[in-house]
Amino acid sequence: MRTYSPHVAIETIVHSNPKFPFLYYAKEQMPTLQGHYNPHWHNDVEIIYVIKGKLDINIHSTPVEVTAPALIVTPSKHIHSIKKYQPTTEISMMLFDPEMIRLAYFDDEQNELYDFLLNPSNEPFILTCKNQKLFEKVKTTYNLIVEAYLEKKDESHLFIKANLLLLLCFLNKANSIDRNLQVSQFEYERQQKLKELIIWIHDHHSGPLSIADAASKMGVSQTYFCRFFKQATKMSFTQYVNEYRLKKACDDILVGKKSISEIASSHGFENESYFFRVFKKKYGVTPLSYRSKIV
Repeated sequence: MRTYSPHVAIETIVHSNPKFPFLYYAKEQMPTLQGHYNPHWHNDVEIIYVIKGKLDINIHSTPVEVTAPALIVTPSKHIHSIKKYQPTTEISMMLFDPEMIRLAYFDDEQNELYDFLLNPSNEPFILTCKNQKLFEKVKTTYNLIVEAYLEKKDESHLFIKANLLLLLCFLNKANSIDRNLQVSQFEYERQQKLKELIIWIHDHHSGPLSIADAASKMGVSQTYFCRFFKQATKMSFTQYVNEYRLKKACDDILVGKKSISEIASSHGFENESYFFRVFKKKYGVTPLSYRSKIV
């Protein structure tokens, strides 16, 4: 299910399997996704494969023309839209939570890759067919992921994750990646501050968090902080904190060992009824129903 506001909207995708947050749209499904063409953003990383023709996309309101064959990889929470989609143009699309390919031990290349996937200030990678040999590897890997996804079997999940990581490695190493827009020094420094703040939020999400605390952490006024945070993440501070707390609570519910009240309390929800209310608003079911569906 996808929801949109009239302007820049968060796109909400409810995955059929919360344990495997990966979604694929075939070229035949694209005309039904008209809302995707409006300016929007989402938590998922998005990969668009331009199979045939040309595609005009807007990156932070700047139009960029992409000619097939090409792959476009958009970071999490990055504002983008499809400006022009001709009937003769064919595209397919993958969306996934970057957390699903997280490994326990990071190396320099993975740090660089995750910095790209999780940083909305980075511009999308656009891989064209300049390097034919590399592009063939990327296309083959992409098609292997699609074939496994269409099998609709749980045993395909590990294969998909492994090949998704391989695909991203190819893209990360590609010399033919075009960076269409450069991030200014000012924006880079702001995003570094935002990263530090987000790490702080994640580390302290189980306790009380306030706008005053966050503003103090950044050394700015509360008014400036609220404006900066909303502009950077397209969410209010409270929305972001609740989203992260709900995600961590879902992880605990999937494990199934703690009671719902313990889970709510351990992730910063002091009021259990409030936890039930925001959980149902986001996932469409109560925490108890969510647990019963996945057990």
